[in-house]
Amino acid sequence: MRQLHYAVTNRYPHLRPLCVLLLFTVALLYPLLSGRSLYWGDILLYFDPMYRFGRSRLIQGIIPLWNPGLLCGQPYVGNPQMNVFYPFSLLLAIMEADRYIALSCAIHISLSGWFTYRYLCRWTLTRSAALLGAVTFMGSSALVGRLQFPPMIFSAAYLPLLLQCLDRCIDARERLQ
Repeated sequence: MRQLHYAVTNRYPHLRPLCVLLLFTVALLYPLLSGRSLYWGDILLYFDPMYRFGRSRLIQGIIPLWNPGLLCGQPYVGNPQMNVFYPFSLLLAIMEADRYIALSCAIHISLSGWFTYRYLCRWTLTRSAALLGAVTFMGSSALVGRLQFPPMIFSAAYLPLLLQCLDRCIDARERLQ
């Protein structure tokens, strides 16, 4: 059994940190994932009704262009907070809005941790330091304090990936010179 463990961890060195990051996400967002709501503000009053409307239209096979139920009507597909064409929005067609919000926030918190870990592996001496940095970013108030604004979480998840891509571009340019 021990030989199998070493074979798996040697072949997939990022498997253990990925498991740690996923477990941390579940521990961090357990109330949200278990069906409770962390916030009553914008989640309940804005995003939940908007995602419910979007879900009803997507189930009918209609792209939700206009939401007539908000004020005197408002663009839905043109609202950048509704992210209609974002790939994770496909989950909205198969689950209720509150579950979608919880799961998509958990997925993006996990992605932020994974991308931060991969970025920090380049800048730290040990993988455990990169893992600690990733967990710190995942649990920071910059992310957890913004859970009532899902589009902010969706965007923040890709910041470390953007930094990693920028580093690679700089390295490629230095190699060409």
